[in-house]
Amino acid sequence: MAFDIPEANTHPDVAKDQHLVPRTYMREWSPKSNDSIWVFNKEEMEKGIQPQNVNKINYKTGFHDIKAGDIFVPDEALQELFGFLKNYRIELDGKELKELSELNAHYFEYDKWEIYDEENNLATRKIKNEIKRIIDQSRYTFIETEWCYQFEDNWTNYIHRFEEKIRCKALSKPYVPDENERKELMQYILIYDFRNIKGNAWINSIIDEVFPPEMAEVEIPYKERIHKFNNTIGDEFKHESRKKAFYEFLKNRQGKMDLMLQNYLKSFGIRICLTSIDFPFMTCETPSMMIKRIDGLYEHIFVATPTMLITTYKTDQFLFSRSYFKPKDVRRYNQYIVKNGNLIITLKNDAKTEQFCINNR
Repeated sequence: MAFDIPEANTHPDVAKDQHLVPRTYMREWSPKSNDSIWVFNKEEMEKGIQPQNVNKINYKTGFHDIKAGDIFVPDEALQELFGFLKNYRIELDGKELKELSELNAHYFEYDKWEIYDEENNLATRKIKNEIKRIIDQSRYTFIETEWCYQFEDNWTNYIHRFEEKIRCKALSKPYVPDENERKELMQYILIYDFRNIKGNAWINSIIDEVFPPEMAEVEIPYKERIHKFNNTIGDEFKHESRKKAFYEFLKNRQGKMDLMLQNYLKSFGIRICLTSIDFPFMTCETPSMMIKRIDGLYEHIFVATPTMLITTYKTDQFLFSRSYFKPKDVRRYNQYIVKNGNLIITLKNDAKTEQFCINNR
């Protein structure tokens, strides 16, 4: 019997524990510029501020991986996951599944597949189990790889250079980013808005509108979950929608993320808020977020570093400004951050900071 079964495409060089909040971002809050940071977990308040390793928080295993049976599987992923089956004839209930997309769409019915080799030999149960093992172990890792290559690897250098330009007093006039620099900054603001534990509010609202609660909250049996962290149908669709948005943006700058980017570039101004290292900003598992201020207005904020926070606001023309915050201003925005987050990252671990987190949770 001529069944040639290859090794699984596991990509051992690509991380399995995939950070939604990049480690290179969180390291900015490390007092010793290493992997150790201070964290206040609102779900474990009795423990107070605790040391945490950036490798151990704000990640989900395989979050960016595209797997067999996923809702969104582009052509390249189909080829990587199912391509080795193209020389076989596969039937389901007497109908031949000719396209790789059909194999993916009906992968949940794999037990009913009949697989024939080129000599029309039917695969035994043992061979079918081996084929399924290879498919299940394979993953398409374009998203995780490209996040690192296109954005994460350059983050530290980029944001340090940007803040230096903002703070430079040697220039004849204050620095204002040109069109390309503004686009790069807006990209990062939106990337951190989409890439966080809670997800992008726009995508989440679309899914919530499409799926009534009685459907969205239906629990997926654990053994049937392709990604084990998706507990419900709503979780699965939000996850798939985010991966689709990530893929389209990273592949060719299209899709929902690019649509938001173009809207922000056309209709939003930028305000840079600066502080000193003595009165730092906190951050959390959603570094870029929409907040409701005490005056009732909404504001999109991005905590870029412990000493720089960026806000965007609706405007008819591009406006760019900077403000040097007083401690009371930093305290106000830290209140918003603590209120909106669950895992609060802070540069300080003293009793005063801990009490601040408790009071504003």
